[in-house]
Amino acid sequence: MNELNKNFRKLIEECYQNIDQRGELPSNYRKKIYEIFEQLSAKKQKYSSYYYRAKLELACARKTLDKWANFLPTNNSAQELLEFTEKFLEDQLEQKKLQKSNDNFYTEINKLLYERGLQYTVPAAAGLACVSAANAVLYGIDIDNFEILEMEDPDNWTACFNASIAYSGGPTWQKEIISDDLKRKEFWIWFLKQALPTIWEL
Repeated sequence: MNELNKNFRKLIEECYQNIDQRGELPSNYRKKIYEIFEQLSAKKQKYSSYYYRAKLELACARKTLDKWANFLPTNNSAQELLEFTEKFLEDQLEQKKLQKSNDNFYTEINKLLYERGLQYTVPAAAGLACVSAANAVLYGIDIDNFEILEMEDPDNWTACFNASIAYSGGPTWQKEIISDDLKRKEFWIWFLKQALPTIWEL
């Protein structure tokens, strides 16, 4: 096992041990996950750090896509956006088409929350995971300002974080919604033990 793989496995275990009492993987550990892909691409692997991060974001958005479909079974906007995002990542779609689809879907989610309120927090979070994945593919993830941006602006949340909200039923801080801490932890364990190793082995 080379040194990079050792560091990767060590980081996964470190993150696992630091999942907090609410089942949350703190942002500083999530930042370390995104950073390690820089090391991987620096070793002249097949793909760039941008590509690894994008694939991880897409995997997380896919994980909770059913949360959108369960609430809005006749609305395929989330599925379509992910399909467009994956095509653009593989150079099979024009950037303008993905940007338009992403902007339209983001507007649709905001309208949903405005009209139907907190009861639609789960599908909205699942939809926003798709938007975040598209943003990661279109613009990348600002690793240098990751934690600051996340604290200051929900529009900068990653697909992984939005998906964790959808999976657990809501964020930890929203008192009007009772989220499931065990489900939140279950999501982050999946993220660490399944999603990450899959992306790592690309």
